[in-house]
Parts: sequence; C-alpha cells; structure tokens
Amino acid sequence: RYAPHTVVCGLLARGPLVLAIDDAHWCDEGTLRFIDELMRSSHHETLTVLLHLPRGVPTPAAAAFHELATRDYCTVVDPGSPRPAGTTAPASEDVAELARREPRLLAVARAAAALHSTEPDLVGALAGLPSQTADRLLEEAGTRGLLPGPLPAHGTRLLWDTLSESERQRWYAQAAEILNDAAAPVEQVADLLLEQSRLDRPWMRTVLREAAAASRHHRPAAAVAYLTRLHAADTEDASVRLDLAEALVDIDPSAARGHLAHLADAPSGTVDRPVREHTAGLLRLVALMLHESPDGPAALGTLLRRAASGGPDVPPAGPAARGTGTTA
Repeated sequence: RYAPHTVVCGLLARGPLVLAIDDAHWCDEGTLRFIDELMRSSHHETLTVLLHLPRGVPTPAAAAFHELATRDYCTVVDPGSPRPAGTTAPASEDVAELARREPRLLAVARAAAALHSTEPDLVGALAGLPSQTADRLLEEAGTRGLLPGPLPAHGTRLLWDTLSESERQRWYAQAAEILNDAAAPVEQVADLLLEQSRLDRPWMRTVLREAAAASRHHRPAAAVAYLTRLHAADTEDASVRLDLAEALVDIDPSAARGHLAHLADAPSGTVDRPVREHTAGLLRLVALMLHESPDGPAALGTLLRRAASGGPDVPPAGPAARGTGTTA
C-alpha cells in the first residue's frame, strides 16, 4: 500500500488527479481499504476517485465497499441516466431501478418529500443518513428530477408508487414525529397526520387539537380537516364533536347543526354540563343562520345576556328587556 500511496502523492503534487477503477466489483477487501485510507488522507488535495460498476452487476458483497459508499466524501450516482435540473420526474420503472441500485438516493428524495423540507438534518434523520451525506444526495436528487422545485406538498407521486399504503403511512408517521421533536409549526406536523389511517400515539391527537386551535381563524378549512380526522378516530368524544361543530358554523352550518343535534340528543350523563350548555347556545346561533328558529330574536337576546354576564341564562324581566333583545 505504501508504494501506490507514494506515487499518488507525487502526482498530486504536480496537479489534480483522477483515479478511475473499472469493474470495481472485482476489487479485493485490501484494495478497497487502501482506497478509503487514500481518500481520507487526501481530502484537502484535488483527488477524485471513480469506482465503476457495469450496469446490471449486483453491488459487491465486500463490507469495505459498502462502508466506502456511505462515507461523507463519497457520492453514489448512476451515470447511465443523468438528468439536468428542471427535467420531469422519472417513470415508475426508474424509481424501481433506483430502489435497487441507489436506495440511499431514493430514501433521501422520499424523506424530503414526506417532510416537505430540504433541511439536511431533518432529511438525514428520516433517511437514516448523516446530514452531510443527505445534503449531497439532496442536490443530486434535485438535479435528476426526483425533487422538482418548488418542492410540492408530498413530492412527486412516483416516489411513492413502489411502496404499499402501509409503508407510505409509516414514512409520513416518522416524518411527523421528527418534525414534532424538532418543534416545527404544529400545523405542518398535523398535515402529515391527516395521511394516517390510525392515530395510535397520544401525541398525534394532541398535535391535531393544537393545530385546529392554531388555524381556527386564518385557516378555518384546515381546522375542520384536523377536527374531522380526530372525530373519525373517536366518534364518542363529545368535546371533539363540539369543537368540530363550532369550526363548521361559518363554513357549513347545516353540518354543524347535525353534530350539535347529536350532542343535544345524547343520553343524560354522557355529555358534560359545559358541553351541553355550549351546544345549546350554538344550536340557537345555527338556527338563526339557517332561518329555522321561530323565536330568533328571543334566542339571540338570550345569547347576548349570557355573553354579557358570563353566567347561566337569565329570563327576561319584562317587555323592556325583551325589546332590548329584539333590537339587538
């Protein structure tokens, strides 16, 4: 090993050097270890090492080869199908080929698509790679059309075509957990949870509740989506049903009325008193909006009195009080 190293150092002293090795699958373990050592010791020099595998040849089984491929200073590429930036996404059969030949590149592309982020630390955590490796592979994924810009909400559809539904959901669940641990905006995490068929972890429901509250005013439709997913997970949760009805009042009052009627008709003892009181108030409001209440002014007066006093309903004291409610 010392003699070749001396030769390489001498050549590097004269200028940039490219060391190309064809049919790299025939390299023995010692040669691969030497190449690894050479690249680590020459990382400040203008040295490029190319290890070529013929198309169709399986990846070598030598442990040193796989260790070399995962180094931060190594990049795995497929020179047979380069894609300039801005090209269309690969066909599904290309994705299947990527899964076989370049699984790390495909994992990085899927991670970025699931996270809706090209932050190397986050992508590397989901793909199971060092952040430096993820950063390099992200650039390559963009160049080859796997991650067109601007990055869509879930990346290119073909990235997921070769996965089963359960595998795809597992990617999104792990992405949501990583974003949640990284203190990402709660709505960003909740958007990923909408993809889940099961909310089997307590933090998932907490995130959806918090996201619904955070988006109530500036993204009311999103709040409805989060609460609808929560309601589907547990239709017996009266507080979620009430929150969903309240979020629907300005979007679909008829749908809100259906949820409120269900709560109002629930057997005694199954719904807490505060929920029942809030339900009664919302029912009156929805009736006003749908022009279905014959005593609309009186109901509105009751709501106004409750809002002013902050306490339970107080019956009108006389015509003057009723007149005030009617005027309001």
